Amino acid sequence: MTRPFKINRFEDLIVWQKSMSLAAEIYRTTRHGDFVKDWGLKNQTQRAPVSIPSNIAEGFERYSNKEFRKYLLVAKGGRRTQDTVISRQVCGEFDTDGSGVADREVFGSKSVTSGTYKISNM
Repeated sequence: MTRPFKINRFEDLIVWQKSMSLAAEIYRTTRHGDFVKDWGLKNQTQRAPVSIPSNIAEGFERYSNKEFRKYLLVAKGGRRTQDTVISRQVCGEFDTDGSGVADREVFGSKSVTSGTYKISNM
């Protein structure tokens, strides 16, 4: 397959790297505080951001630009799921340690959407 860009591994995509960093930060944050008391919220909060880099990786390995774009759109939808799960209201309720995870999550998820959009429109 001829890719519209010169990247041979999905791990080299900046959008994949940022989405992995964001998922790792969310995992670290949800291991403490009030998240521990609400298993359902903790579980969903941890699963949502993992779907983004997973879909980017799966689409990249499809070796078809059309399929890759399809998976990028799924990843973009995953970002919206993540935003819903980790809304400012929910984080405001649970982010009592002042770590500011809500603000970093919003910035991080916007950069993920921007990256998937740029690649899918190549």
